[in-house]
Amino acid sequence: MSVCTSESDNQHFDEPLIDTFSESEIMDIEENILESIHEYFETNLVEYSSPNFFKNLKTDISEPLLEEWVNFGLCTDDDGDEIEMMVQTQLEKYMEEIRCGIPPRQTTFSNCGDSSANHTIAQKIGRLLSISQPEQRSKEWYEQRNNMITASNIYKLLGSKAQYNSLIYEKCKPVAESHSTYVNTESSLHWGVKYEPVTKMIYEKMYCVDITEFGCIPHPTYPFIGASPDGIITDSRHSRYGHMVEIKNIVNREIDGIPKEEYWVQMQIQMENCDLDYCDFVETRIKEYASEEEAMNDTDREYKGILLHFIRKMLVANSDETYDGSPFYVYMPLDVEFSKTAVDEWILTKRNEYREDFVLFKSIYWYLDEISCVLVPRNRPWFETALPVFAKAWETIQFERVNGYEHRASNKKKKVVVDLNGDVHTIQNMPIGSGKGICLIKMDY
Repeated sequence: MSVCTSESDNQHFDEPLIDTFSESEIMDIEENILESIHEYFETNLVEYSSPNFFKNLKTDISEPLLEEWVNFGLCTDDDGDEIEMMVQTQLEKYMEEIRCGIPPRQTTFSNCGDSSANHTIAQKIGRLLSISQPEQRSKEWYEQRNNMITASNIYKLLGSKAQYNSLIYEKCKPVAESHSTYVNTESSLHWGVKYEPVTKMIYEKMYCVDITEFGCIPHPTYPFIGASPDGIITDSRHSRYGHMVEIKNIVNREIDGIPKEEYWVQMQIQMENCDLDYCDFVETRIKEYASEEEAMNDTDREYKGILLHFIRKMLVANSDETYDGSPFYVYMPLDVEFSKTAVDEWILTKRNEYREDFVLFKSIYWYLDEISCVLVPRNRPWFETALPVFAKAWETIQFERVNGYEHRASNKKKKVVVDLNGDVHTIQNMPIGSGKGICLIKMDY
């Protein structure tokens, strides 16, 4: 876009850029920016899942505009911030007046409850409760998940080619009912699993509400899309009635209230499958005390507690075909007094309760270090834009299950290894055409 200005206007680089244009020129500029914003939305709506969507939009519109105006002598490179502010102003106008149907990516909490909608929510929750769920880790359980792309990994279909291929490859592989009995209890993934019930207890106490758990929910129209929400608020008296709850327990990264792209996509799929409009995105950082004494002496923490790590007795474990080696955790309710007497009594009760099948391995004292809770609204336009990608991927999975999927396997680079054998050094896995190692002979000069 070019803008015609008088010769004197072109010299006013010391003035605010907007003051160098006439009123009609400003109207033309704003109209052109709005058109560019609309085109960006129409072309890139599927990327709304990214936390950087609006940042990328402003960059992709303001930078070409700045370059063009600099070339025409209308401004200098120093005016970039002002041009970006113009784009920001028009973006706010666009979202309010034109794209008002697209909700914010995430927002702070407000009372989203609408008592007039409670009857509809009750019907939706009733439908979800009526869906039969196979026994966990049974043959039917594995088959159900094999015939779905689940909310937790569907984001890969919108990512890189490598991510896309990895998901297609995994879904094409035959159903595996037996799994390794080794569980790395120190991994970040396991940490999230271990402390999910703790975060749930904290959320329930903090907001005075109970969370109802559900199994895997297929989409009512597209059953190849599955979702397993962490829970739904089913108390019709609560202002958050019908809200879904998604829990993430963070180990290292910063908690900033902005859902990562894969989490945002996961929540959108959950809301679509359950036909609900809001999801409470809860992130916590749980830390562990070094000792019981440290936990008892800490009077500054509002939320702290204990979990018991039990190990299954060998004879019992060997007789259970569904046992996958996962540790068994028991969590002390938050309403139990956190005193040595009360805690010791609770531990003894639980040891006696589970002593037939389990042995107490470790008592872990934890505390809440940080928590964030933001509201993620359902975004129907985004789902409609992404749906063709999901449907096409499922067609590909069905086709390649019959016709071959091995070409989707990742080409992992082999590690170059040097074997030392006296004066002969052999390098294995060198990337050369022959596929053989190279023999290096040490020479003395």
